[in-house]
Amino acid sequence: MDDVGFLFRVLEDLDARIEVDRSRVFITGHSNGGLMAHMVAAHAADRITAIAPVSSSIARPLYSGFKPSRPVPIMIVQDAGDPAVKWTGGEGGRFDWVSQPQAMERWREVNGCGPAISTRSDALDGTDDDAAVTHMVWPGCNEGVRMEAYIVEANTHRPPSALLDKENMRRWKEVVWEFFMSTDDGIKRGEGLKE
Repeated sequence: MDDVGFLFRVLEDLDARIEVDRSRVFITGHSNGGLMAHMVAAHAADRITAIAPVSSSIARPLYSGFKPSRPVPIMIVQDAGDPAVKWTGGEGGRFDWVSQPQAMERWREVNGCGPAISTRSDALDGTDDDAAVTHMVWPGCNEGVRMEAYIVEANTHRPPSALLDKENMRRWKEVVWEFFMSTDDGIKRGEGLKE
C-alpha cells in the first residue's frame, strides 16, 4: 500500500475544504504512527516541516535505503524499557525495528548534526506516574534544523505519562507542540493555537 501517498491525498482533500498552510505540515504518531512519521520523512521530506515519532523506531526495510532529500527537524520520544519497540531493536509488533541508537545515528547523519549532548532528570518525588528522563540535543545540524530526543525510563509502550520537561512541568504533547512551533518560524504563526 502507498501509505505516504494516501496521507498526502488526505491532506489535499482537507486543503480543498479548508485552508491548509503547506509550509507547516507536522507528522507525529505513536508506535506504528511513529513508523509512519519516519517513512513520510524518508519519502517526502520536501512536503513536511518536522516530525516527532513516539514509542517507535525505523523499520529495518526502510532503514537500509533511508535517505531523506533534506535535513528534517525531528524530536524522538522513546521509553528505554519499551517492551514492544525495544531499545536494542528486533521484532516488535508487526515490524522488525532497528535499535534506537541506530535510528538516532542515522538521523544525525541525515541532519549533519554534531554529537549529542545529554542531560538527565530524575523522577519527581510524590508524583506517581513520573519517571526519570534523559533529554538529548544534537547541535550544529545542517540548515539550522533541530534534533532532540526524550528518553523515558518507565518501561511501557504507552505514550509517556511522565513529565518530560520537569523544570516547566510539561508532558510529551506540550513538548512536541513547542518543538513543532519552534520550527520554520512556527512560534509566531502558532500563537493562540491550542492542541
